[in-house]
Amino acid sequence: MVPHESATPTTVRPRRRTVAKAAAWTVPTIAVAGAAPAQAASPCASVPSVAFRGSWTNASATGWLTSTGTGGLGFMNADTQFGAFRDPAPGTGTATVSTSITLVLSPNTTYTMTFPVVAWNVQNTQTATITVSGVGTQSVSHNTDSAKPDGIVYTFTTGAATTYTITVRVSVPRPSASATGDDIVVGSPTLVCGTRPATVQRAPAANPSTASTGTSATSPATPSSSTTTTPSSSPTVSPTGTGSTSTTPSAAPSATPTD
Repeated sequence: MVPHESATPTTVRPRRRTVAKAAAWTVPTIAVAGAAPAQAASPCASVPSVAFRGSWTNASATGWLTSTGTGGLGFMNADTQFGAFRDPAPGTGTATVSTSITLVLSPNTTYTMTFPVVAWNVQNTQTATITVSGVGTQSVSHNTDSAKPDGIVYTFTTGAATTYTITVRVSVPRPSASATGDDIVVGSPTLVCGTRPATVQRAPAANPSTASTGTSATSPATPSSSTTTTPSSSPTVSPTGTGSTSTTPSAAPSATPTD
């Protein structure tokens, strides 16, 4: 008699050793897939150094007092700071001191140049203004009628061209008779890719008696250095081209195989 065969097929369970081998095989595939986005390139192909003195031009000044003891003007403190402690000479127009740097930058790219503020003296009669410009009509200005900024932040976007000349200028209106002008001095700048300014570091106090333009036998009081942070008014834009963070999967649970 032929025994009755069951219609239900026999279920074959995989051994634990087989499951463990399969799990171990899939782990490297997950890890590689997660790490791939980190290979994305930075959107800025060129971020040159803009530190003082570097490639900045000699200070160009006009309209200031030139007698002994008139205060620092241009680059000062071993060429690590730039600005004006000097008073304007009586006359017409505006006393100015400026310096420029020519940079090769990536086209159609946004950059941010940040200058720490070393001195911002406002006790005098003539208002001082600092302006940074050079890329099209994009510029930034601050004057001593307003509160001392945490830093002078110049954000600009390049066009199709790759070569640009950035200019920093401090200016004070010239009075009709002898008068004193406010003082502005900035420290060595930084340049970053994007719209987020670099954290402004504490800058050493400017020494008005050491300048590459002019001399000073009697100098104004040395301003105290300021502790500065990233300006709150600066726009915040999510950085482009950042890689995603990969998460390494946890190892497969260990199991003692049973045969």
